[in-house]
Amino acid sequence: MKLVGRAEVAEVKVAPIAQIWRAHGSETGISRSEYNDYFEGLNEAVAIRLVNVRRLANPRPLRDLRSRLSGFQPPQSYRYLDEAQVAALV
Repeated sequence: MKLVGRAEVAEVKVAPIAQIWRAHGSETGISRSEYNDYFEGLNEAVAIRLVNVRRLANPRPLRDLRSRLSGFQPPQSYRYLDEAQVAALV
């Protein structure tokens, strides 16, 4: 329930599930079994490579985000912000 960090998307890769695992499995933070369960029944996976990952010195609570960003509804784990929104929070 807080914004705890920021990052930039450097690359989005769509490829067969096994290929994404071979390239990025050790960086996922989950087991191969969990990965396979998540993509069960699908042919392709998406890998999003992040750069300039930074933890915020002062995480922003949800109430702060909602008061500063009109109509803010948090996603499950991330949200894209435009430059104006980043400036309002930094």
